Amino acid sequence: MKFIIPIFILFICFACDSPSKSHASTDDSVSTNTETTQAEKINVKKEPIKIGTDEVLFKSFGTEPFWSAEVRKSGILFSKYGLDSITFKYVEPLGAESRPIEYFMTYFLEDQDGKPAQLIAKKAVDCGCSDGMSDKDYSYHTFFLYDNQMFEGCGKK
Repeated sequence: MKFIIPIFILFICFACDSPSKSHASTDDSVSTNTETTQAEKINVKKEPIKIGTDEVLFKSFGTEPFWSAEVRKSGILFSKYGLDSITFKYVEPLGAESRPIEYFMTYFLEDQDGKPAQLIAKKAVDCGCSDGMSDKDYSYHTFFLYDNQMFEGCGKK
């Protein structure tokens, strides 16, 4: 009898310990699968936004530094001299409260990595906007904000 009780206690301890080990291994496999899934999500590359040859709805440009932004329904292309172009998905512009959309337009944009940008265009009502390089006057004053930089220029529809 003295030997039966300790053996019975050991049997109960091992019997109770065994399922928790199987649960632990199941939990490990679940967490491993979750980690793998998260790693796969991180390594997924986003498709670049492809700009078509459709009509340019609005063009903005500036000098010192030379830059431009073309707005099309297929996307918005920002170019700066000496750097690769950056593409943004097209969004409808927002207008100013109680003003026609032609007077003031703001495009709130995001690049492929989710970095924000804005293209702001204000109608030049008193005088035109000069690009500083030619004698031409354009109908909009524009600003492009991206990556902690602001580019100032002119624009036209």
